[in-house]
Amino acid sequence: MTSVSRGCKKILMKQLIIRKGDKGDAKDFARLYLIATRGLYHTLIGPRVTYVLENIYRHPGTILSYTNAHFIESQGRTAGLVMLNTRQEQARHQSGDYTRGTLKLMRLVLRYMHVHLIGRASHLLTSGEISAFQYNAGDLYLQALAITPEFRGRGLGGELLGFVNQTAVKAGCHRIVLACEIDNQKAVRFYLNHGYETNLQSPAFHVRGVTFRFYQMTTNPTN
Repeated sequence: MTSVSRGCKKILMKQLIIRKGDKGDAKDFARLYLIATRGLYHTLIGPRVTYVLENIYRHPGTILSYTNAHFIESQGRTAGLVMLNTRQEQARHQSGDYTRGTLKLMRLVLRYMHVHLIGRASHLLTSGEISAFQYNAGDLYLQALAITPEFRGRGLGGELLGFVNQTAVKAGCHRIVLACEIDNQKAVRFYLNHGYETNLQSPAFHVRGVTFRFYQMTTNPTN
């Protein structure tokens, strides 16, 4: 594994590159994040979801920011996304910065939706609480992971999980935590096959007649 740096951190693995996201990746982020979260954000935000996510991504200070994104490339094409909250972001979740970050995210969503707070605030807050569950300052939170359909079946998801493990080790994190939709059994099996365990289940979360439920899944990083 060879490191390459020209403005952004790049890690060369075989013929693949994992690089830090930047503001110019907004379209790829929105497309891949919607793959990772399936129908959740479509249901929460509605038909403007792609536009909203692209614009939120360009702002620092929220969990959906480019500062938390890494992309995997194959032959110069974007093939996947992983969103991580490192130990520094974890510390914010234990302080008033988390509340400010959540409010900023809500304001951005509503700004780009061109609607008022009433009617959507409770759904946005509840989705954030469910997706985050409870985690500690020593955890690395895996916010989202997705591979584009044309690049599936090539082991890229496993490569991204290897990158997540490496990031956790370097950050001194004791545990990797993620939320996985219970009905997404393919994703559940993927994480189980890579050493993750299910240890919590969220309450049912109802939005516009659609029900969402999540597992909290965890693993311990290894050297």
